[in-house]
This record gives sequence, structure tokens and C-alpha cells, in this order.
Amino acid sequence: MPGAVAAVLSVWGAKAIAVGIGLGFIGIGVALMLVGGGVISQLNRVYAALPGKFQYPPWWHRLIGGMICCFGLIVAVAGGGLAR
Repeated sequence: MPGAVAAVLSVWGAKAIAVGIGLGFIGIGVALMLVGGGVISQLNRVYAALPGKFQYPPWWHRLIGGMICCFGLIVAVAGGGLAR
């Protein structure tokens, strides 16, 4: 019986870790969406001095933050549903 309990705890621990990693990615994505505008503005100032005049669009931080959130959601859902 102790072996079965250890196996169940191991599976649930792996699920909890996967969900935690997914939630971490979601948190990073939300933070980037909320406060990433300043980072994008700073990058655009730095890039203005370079040849080619590349500029990030003002909505770029929201797009990247949303993509990171989606990835985190996939990791959290898939990790929580793994190994039954």
C-alpha cells in the first residue's frame, strides 16, 4: 500500500508542477500585456539610432503577452490532465 500512495502522490505532484509552470507563463504574459508598453517604447528609442529604422508597433507587447498566456494555458491544461 505505501508504494501505491507514493505513486499517487508522485502523479499529483507532477500535475501540480505542470499547472504551476503554466500559471507562471500566464502571469508573465499578463504582466507583459499590462506593463510592456514602456519596454517597447524604450526598444523603439534604441532602434531609432540604428540603420533601417525598425520600430515595433505599439500593440506588439499585447500580442506577445497574449501568445505567452495561450502557451501557459496549454501547459496548465495539458499538464493537469496528464497521467490519470
